[in-house]
Amino acid sequence: MDAPRPARILVLDNEESMVEVIADSLERDGALVVTGFTSSADALEALEQDSFDLLITNLWMPRKTGLQVLEEARHLRPEMPMLVVTGDPTRESAGHCERLGACGYMLKPFLPDELQTRVLAILAAAAEKRSG
Repeated sequence: MDAPRPARILVLDNEESMVEVIADSLERDGALVVTGFTSSADALEALEQDSFDLLITNLWMPRKTGLQVLEEARHLRPEMPMLVVTGDPTRESAGHCERLGACGYMLKPFLPDELQTRVLAILAAAAEKRSG
């Protein structure tokens, strides 16, 4: 019997170190595979060309904000869950993220276990939704 395919996660943050922290946190047990970007344009191009099980994006990015990324990602992959991470939260941004379909909003800094728990819960909910 084949092992289940690892979930594919696209991570977008303007800080390379944060992309690495998120990847290290999520890939440690082998059940998740992270593809990371520091450029919104590169991340959106990857979404156009490939499928991912989850998008994790920083809210405040240069050139294109996380809100703009959420909007474009929702258009490209309507069923894909999205998680926003930010070190500068506002009530307004949280509301915008929710309206754009983000299923979560996490504050930086976070513990690796918190992130992994949140991601696994989002993926499980998405799988349950797909199976009916």
